Amino acid sequence: MKTKATLLIILLLSVLSCDEIDKLTEFDVKDNFEKTIKISESEVSEGEPVSVSQSVTIDISANQDINDNQDLIQSVAIESITFEIQNFVGAETITLSNVSMAFDSTVITVADITLKSADDSNTVFNVGTASDYSTIANILKNNSSVTAKISGTVSETPVSFDVKITLGVKVVIDVI
Repeated sequence: MKTKATLLIILLLSVLSCDEIDKLTEFDVKDNFEKTIKISESEVSEGEPVSVSQSVTIDISANQDINDNQDLIQSVAIESITFEIQNFVGAETITLSNVSMAFDSTVITVADITLKSADDSNTVFNVGTASDYSTIANILKNNSSVTAKISGTVSETPVSFDVKITLGVKVVIDVI
């Protein structure tokens, strides 16, 4: 009986390559990590532009599977970066210009946004390049969190709005 079991193991090992065996010990965790940045400028600027900047920390270890297996993470991939303007209060024509989103040291430039229009239409903006995604993924592989910062210039105040940022992430965990 031992001989049959040994032969079966040898047969399986010879048929399956090392890569195939390795894939049996891996599992993927996909999650969308959402954070909201609140921007509010209550001072009346009398039609003058005002610079705004706020940040928030996005921590992928908020996902329990990732948190439980941080030392077993084989790879991290960013599948998408999106943001949406929500809860806008202000003049109909207020724009956000010179917009940038930073994830630690990775800066992504964004086109000007008419805030009311973006909020009313529930526009979801996709941002970043493959290179940006790769750089941010490397940050998250080595450290489970990244600081997301949005900066820009509002055309006038008072104004308030939220920026909902969503990071679509895939983490490969290798249990062996």
